[in-house]
Amino acid sequence: MGTTAVAASTLNFTYDPASATTPMFVSVATSPTGPYTPVGTLPGSSGWVTNRLTIPVGARYVQVTNPGTAPTTAFLDAITYTAYVCVTPASTSCAVGQQSLSYPTGAQGVGATTVQ
Repeated sequence: MGTTAVAASTLNFTYDPASATTPMFVSVATSPTGPYTPVGTLPGSSGWVTNRLTIPVGARYVQVTNPGTAPTTAFLDAITYTAYVCVTPASTSCAVGQQSLSYPTGAQGVGATTVQ
């Protein structure tokens, strides 16, 4: 039950790699059984961080794994994607690969999206 992201979407990974000094691997697939294709790494650090990775067209499932030599303790808080970006100056047309969104002014909520 994943959500297909827009082509070349950027996913935001919020995590605490605990004591991991080696990066965690991020892979994506179009089905839950794979095959999974590596798209990048999440660097080791201390404390909570957010890193961004661009995923390929049609990616629907995300897998985060520790390499065999890394500690198995890591905390993945959320994998999200940016629903909107503010642009200055305002643009009335979109470049190739971009999507136009409009909404009434005022407080707005965005429903949760599950990425597995």
